[in-house]
Amino acid sequence: MSESSWRRRMRAAHAQDPDVTARLLDELGTEDRDAAEIEADHRMSRLEAMREYQPGATLQEELCLRLSGPEAERGALRFQWGNALLDPVERAVSKAAGTPVELEVTGLSRGSTVVHARPVVSVAPDPEALGGPVPTAADKGVRTFARLLTALEEENDVREWAQLFDSVDALSKALDRLQLNLGLTWYAADGGVR
Repeated sequence: MSESSWRRRMRAAHAQDPDVTARLLDELGTEDRDAAEIEADHRMSRLEAMREYQPGATLQEELCLRLSGPEAERGALRFQWGNALLDPVERAVSKAAGTPVELEVTGLSRGSTVVHARPVVSVAPDPEALGGPVPTAADKGVRTFARLLTALEEENDVREWAQLFDSVDALSKALDRLQLNLGLTWYAADGGVR
């Protein structure tokens, strides 16, 4: 794991005295978690703070699709990519959820090309509901889809997700045709990151 930008700045500021840097790193320790674990901890802390004021609070769900490859370097989304990539993702999430899940693009950012999307919410969740937030259909669908993708990457048995194969195949063919790679990150309402 690479060191944080703060640690790099501290190292540069104390470059003339390497002992100071070594003592600081010994005192502060090093980070053993990956970026997703750190992000999940930050989101959980934020959710806990929100719940101090509003017990039923949840975070906004978001799906980030990081497209990388020679054509994605500019941080832009070509129109031809939109339907070819986003439609199979939405179909797979809907199929995995067992109910239609509509996703909407909320933004683009650089870092290759990152598409930010969220589920379209037709009914606002009830903050006074007992037992905390109920997982949404989008949450169920994206987590199932992510488990399938992980199983495929690890070359595990994927027969339990057979109903998703058509959407995954369409997405895979589009990624190959466009010479792109795809990374998914799901930010759940309960603070989890997948």
